[in-house]
Amino acid sequence: MVDLENNILPMPGEDEFYDEDTTFILSVDKNLHNLTHCPTSNEKADCDFNCPWSGIRLPVFYRPEHYVLNLRPDLDTDEFFGDVTISIFTPRNQDNLESKNWLILHSKDLTINEVAVEQNGLRSKIDAKDWRTCTKNEQLAFKLSSDFKGNFSLFLDFKGNLSNKLDGLYKSYYMAEDGKTKKYLITTQFEPTSARKMFPCFDEPSFKAHFTLNVVHDSNLMTLSNAPLLNSSTINVDGRSLIKDSFDKTVKMSTYLLAVIVSDYKRVTSKSLSGIIVSVYAPPHQVNLTDYALNISVKSLDFFEQFFGVPYPLKKLDLISINDFQAGAMENWGLVTFRDIYLLHEPKKAAAVNEENIVGVIVHELSHQMSNFVSDCLESALWLDGLVNTHPVSSEIVDPSEIESMFDDISYSKGASLIRYLMSIIGADDLRSGLQDYLTSFKYSNAEEKDLWVYLNKHTNRFPNDLTVAKFMKHYIQRKGYPLVEISVNNGRLLANQTRFYYLIGEMNNQTRNETWNIPITFITDNLDEPKTFWVEHQKEVNIDTGIKGFSWFKVNVNSTGYYRVNYDDSNWKALFKAMVATPKFFTSADRMGLLSDAFALLDVGKMKFGLLFDALREILNNEQSRGVWDIVNMKIRLIETRLRESETYSAFSKMMVSILEKPYSTVGWNYAADKHESIFVSIFISKMACLFNVNGCRKRAVETFKNFTENGQSLNPNFRYLSCSHGLSEGPDTHFDKVFNLYNKSEVPAEKMDFLLCLASTKSFWRLSSLSQPIISRIIRSFKILHSQFDYDEFVEFLKNKELGSSKRPYEQTKERIRINVQFLDLHEKNIAQYLRKLSFM
Repeated sequence: MVDLENNILPMPGEDEFYDEDTTFILSVDKNLHNLTHCPTSNEKADCDFNCPWSGIRLPVFYRPEHYVLNLRPDLDTDEFFGDVTISIFTPRNQDNLESKNWLILHSKDLTINEVAVEQNGLRSKIDAKDWRTCTKNEQLAFKLSSDFKGNFSLFLDFKGNLSNKLDGLYKSYYMAEDGKTKKYLITTQFEPTSARKMFPCFDEPSFKAHFTLNVVHDSNLMTLSNAPLLNSSTINVDGRSLIKDSFDKTVKMSTYLLAVIVSDYKRVTSKSLSGIIVSVYAPPHQVNLTDYALNISVKSLDFFEQFFGVPYPLKKLDLISINDFQAGAMENWGLVTFRDIYLLHEPKKAAAVNEENIVGVIVHELSHQMSNFVSDCLESALWLDGLVNTHPVSSEIVDPSEIESMFDDISYSKGASLIRYLMSIIGADDLRSGLQDYLTSFKYSNAEEKDLWVYLNKHTNRFPNDLTVAKFMKHYIQRKGYPLVEISVNNGRLLANQTRFYYLIGEMNNQTRNETWNIPITFITDNLDEPKTFWVEHQKEVNIDTGIKGFSWFKVNVNSTGYYRVNYDDSNWKALFKAMVATPKFFTSADRMGLLSDAFALLDVGKMKFGLLFDALREILNNEQSRGVWDIVNMKIRLIETRLRESETYSAFSKMMVSILEKPYSTVGWNYAADKHESIFVSIFISKMACLFNVNGCRKRAVETFKNFTENGQSLNPNFRYLSCSHGLSEGPDTHFDKVFNLYNKSEVPAEKMDFLLCLASTKSFWRLSSLSQPIISRIIRSFKILHSQFDYDEFVEFLKNKELGSSKRPYEQTKERIRINVQFLDLHEKNIAQYLRKLSFM
């Protein structure tokens, strides 16, 4: 799943380290089972403390083999009705376990009408007095009348309401071609723990089973699921003539990968090189926007089959657009669901970033299609940053509500960074061979974190001494934070000291002060033909004889592949910045990005001088053509601008930025080579900053461009649509709001529609802003991270005091920390910034 609630993809520039978005979710299977005594049959059945099982994880007494699921959703009443027969087997002798005669599975927000078991042709109902509802852990428990061994079946009849929370089985809609009529459909989102909202099941990734699905629906609609449709028949239900669709049996898979969709969609279809039928579905009037996604999907499937060395295991692959979808996309096996903006594409109205997002999300989800037959024993593998309120990659989950909150903003970028880090050490070929071996060995079964490391280690000998992949990855995966390596060189000897990097000064304690990592110190100098590598193996400090002398500068962490930050003394920073301008051939784009990313991060913690960095930026940016560098600079400068907005230095800082941006803007702003994809982004980033500081009338140009579009019918470049539109509203007349609102309502292209929607927030009219939909609480929390004073911090904490935050608790804690970092920045630098700006005559 791609979680894009806050923004787009992990977009280039949203994260300081990024590469291809190849994310591998890894986890450690922690034993959370805690067996308790069975209650007597006359105890209350609806009290959690009377449940026969207190663990969040289901017991392993019984395991599902096959679900036969009959489902009848009703769009008119917003209800659904169903029954499921689960074929169950006992995997091992459980004679020593007291609660083995209790069958426990997941269910949430469902009404259970009937429960029965069948073995050897004998069927018996389970009386309601022998049911237990364990609400906290979202479990049902049924007392079996005898000790079932071998194979038997569990039958449950149930009903529920279509969800209004974009998870489980929920009612969605799209706007018809007239822009006024809502057309309804039914869809699903089960990851991480919402299959239990549609039917009672063993809703954990390790409980893999086959699924056979039958869906009853209105005759004007059609259904999709993971497996191909076998046949359709007409049936009578309460006097209504309905259609029953029966689907083929699925491969063995986890419950969260199951999907069901009932709609009136149309499709376009193609075939992969291996003959797999690939289809993209969309509302009838938008099916003409699916060709781009279809082309990317077929090419991606061909690539992954070749790369992983494993054939795609299903008979078909469907991709479908959903208008209101919580995540960016979801890798349901054989039926991948997408938010419409990440699937539908109109070449003439899509910006370059929209095309990249579509490609990135499709490729990400299709990579899952090749690895869904291997799943983790527990969804606990998520990633961290340099904050105090973070979490290690492998974390125990003690409450179902915590699982969703672990899919946080940095999960995918951290995962990509660690895999890229590992690949830089063992090599792409060894990584690929290890993955192929791993996927083949664990096909249709469960794997733990250690299994991946073992298989990768079999294919590499790149680590020193007795270091293995598992030992190397352990502290990056199982520990919070990452290292800062401080480097100095004297007479050919390199002194490296490592500590944990914190954005907040003073958070280090006795425990974290002594934390160390295994780090490959890669470095280049101006007189080296090839990079060199030295290993720091859990050493706090190391003194290495490099054997190299006579260099002007040295740069550690070649290509920025290592997951650590680097600091140097001022003289080497100056030499590096000078070399970036004078001899750029020595530095890849990733090197340049890494240097500036580290420099800005060190500025935040007082280890980089403001004047040193901005003196360098004045020279570096004059001829900089790297999209990645401009991405980092744009992100960081905008953050500093926000922090200084209420400072007495703000006006002078703005003047300084105008002087820094004048040359790049006059050369590149609003202009780019149409045949050079990267230059589009350079132009966009420069123009964004130029309009922020109003360099050479940038805002006026944006307003005029928007006016010519709305009043004179001139075309609007999609790459500058948001920039022009937002300034058109903020700088132009109030009537522009109505024009943009009409454009939003009329647009059928998701990317264009999103730009117009975001532009509406640029109006300076309070009453118009208040008329827009109120954001959900998690978005409100994220918006507070721009606050930058102690007063702001106190107000924020008071505002959310004693509020029930649910899965927003972690974002709340992280946002508090970000506000403190903003306050810290002003405490560290405000006086120095003023002195620096006076020195340059801007104050």
